[in-house]
Amino acid sequence: MYGFWAFNIQEEMDANRSPKKPLGDTNFYCPVSLTEKGVLWPGDPECSAKYREKIYYLADEAARERFLATPDAFLPKDSPPLVCDVVITYDAVNV
Repeated sequence: MYGFWAFNIQEEMDANRSPKKPLGDTNFYCPVSLTEKGVLWPGDPECSAKYREKIYYLADEAARERFLATPDAFLPKDSPPLVCDVVITYDAVNV
């Protein structure tokens, strides 16, 4: 039974998001969406581009064309972008 379960998990894994794939600085997020809109938008593995031996997933074909025209404009200058979580709490008792 365990072997069947483990096989199904591996079958469901996305081969395009393999840890062995040399993804760019923005991982599987679209660098164009991050630069232009300031959002982490998951890129489409079917709409990707290779630049400096790394693969970048882009949100759509228009983003891919903008990226290919000037890739350095969409990449971090010093280090990968920081991602932080924001937690907002609400205290209904002291309102």
